[in-house]
Amino acid sequence: MKPPPGVAAAANPVPVLVFTFGHEVYGVPLEGVKEIFPADDLYPVPRAPRPIRGLVDVRGRMVTALDVAALIACDDVPAGNGNLMILVEPRDHLGLWSPAAIDLRTVDLAGLRPRPDGREADPEVFAGFIATPQGLVTLLSVDRLVRACEQEILKRYRAPG
Repeated sequence: MKPPPGVAAAANPVPVLVFTFGHEVYGVPLEGVKEIFPADDLYPVPRAPRPIRGLVDVRGRMVTALDVAALIACDDVPAGNGNLMILVEPRDHLGLWSPAAIDLRTVDLAGLRPRPDGREADPEVFAGFIATPQGLVTLLSVDRLVRACEQEILKRYRAPG
């Protein structure tokens, strides 16, 4: 997402959905999200790995709610209802669940920087961080979030051997 060396960074404003866990603000590019749906009634999935928060009935269609906090290894998340960021096709059967309020912010991708050193334990779901007038936003990659969830599922259900 950064320009090649020697090329000046041009302004690249994009809309990002932002939400807060603990004291950190996270963002997901709006282009990867079809709609935001209130996830008041989550149906639990027995024996599902932690990143599967449950199922949500979205106008008669079941959508799997992926728990963003679990995917980014955040433990400071309150229980209860939240919002579901339903992904664009072909992943519109999946949604990113957040218990926090979701806002829209425009960020400049030309300012995207890698995560600071010392965060080796973090899962590989981060695209980097961006400084905004409101503070730092840690940008998440929708593709990496989905892959991380798939890996958790495979670890749980893959036959030993």
